[in-house]
Amino acid sequence: MPMVNHFGNVRQNDHQKYHQQNKRDFHQIPTFVNQSKVKAPESMTLPNLEKVKTQQPRVIPTGKYPGELLKNNTHKLKSNCDRPKRNIQTQVKVSKTLTYKVARPSPNHESSAKTEITIGTLNIQNARSNELYLKQVLKRCEILCIQEHWLYSSQKHYLNAVSNMHEVEAKSVDDIIDTSDIISGRGYGGGVATFWRKDIDNAVKYMPDGNERIIVLTVNTKEQPICLINVYMPSGNENCDEKYKDMLAQLEEIIEKYQEKYQIMLCGDLNASLHRDNRSRDMILNQFLINNELEMVNNYPIKPTFYNQNKISKSQIDYFLHKRAEKNIRYTISISDMEPLNVSDHTIVIAKVLGTLNRKTTADNKNS
Repeated sequence: MPMVNHFGNVRQNDHQKYHQQNKRDFHQIPTFVNQSKVKAPESMTLPNLEKVKTQQPRVIPTGKYPGELLKNNTHKLKSNCDRPKRNIQTQVKVSKTLTYKVARPSPNHESSAKTEITIGTLNIQNARSNELYLKQVLKRCEILCIQEHWLYSSQKHYLNAVSNMHEVEAKSVDDIIDTSDIISGRGYGGGVATFWRKDIDNAVKYMPDGNERIIVLTVNTKEQPICLINVYMPSGNENCDEKYKDMLAQLEEIIEKYQEKYQIMLCGDLNASLHRDNRSRDMILNQFLINNELEMVNNYPIKPTFYNQNKISKSQIDYFLHKRAEKNIRYTISISDMEPLNVSDHTIVIAKVLGTLNRKTTADNKNS
């Protein structure tokens, strides 16, 4: 049957001629009827199998712009080895800037382990009316001794609510005296209290010594335990000297009790001065210090700690003292200026004691 080509002409044996004429090589671009047989340029032909074995493996085309082919429209591509190498040195420099240097331990391990224990003393003159300042100074101190909180025994729980970061022990004027006998106002001394941070609670122990004007703590330090005595001495009124001597006698008993095993540190409102004219109480206090070998630290600042309400008289009556020993307590003293938030006539005195706290375990506290 005659074949009809694509142009509609009937020819015999067109089928065979068509296949003979248009027989193409595998590596040639296909041609169609009535088109001249034009061989594709060698650059467009696929490589022979022998050449394929020797050529480098193909990779994705690269160029100046995405999708750009190389010269002569070929797929001859760069190998992975031709790609730019990373700058290893630059990366190392960057990584060094991001790393943190770890400090090596000091050869002198004891000196590197020492810390400062911050202890403060302040005549607060009513813990309620001066609550804002009390909260502020508690943030500065690990241990704070206050005098004249002016709370009765039934009101001492108020001090527990001042700071949730501190423990507190307090004594009030009516602990041993009937409240009905207490005259409203300044009267019998106003009570004392000592705060210490909860995170050092295992190193601090309350000792039930002294009357309502004295609180005694023992602080367990690595160098030598400290006996810290917080005291509020009687002020100048009738029979002042006799009451003052009675209080010093109690302090002397406490010092004698703890001096063998503890470093003695006395602080508080002494209501007498070591830098003033020869008043009776000042002379009594000086003699007490001599008899019990109590002294101030070197370079103790001479600066007022009490400012009278008349804003004329001022004196230094709040102190930190320690008992002389073969190995004395090492500490420094700073006396703050009067601060606007403070409504008391007294300013805070801070001692920074060099030492390391030995934190007892719960079992040790139960046995002691």
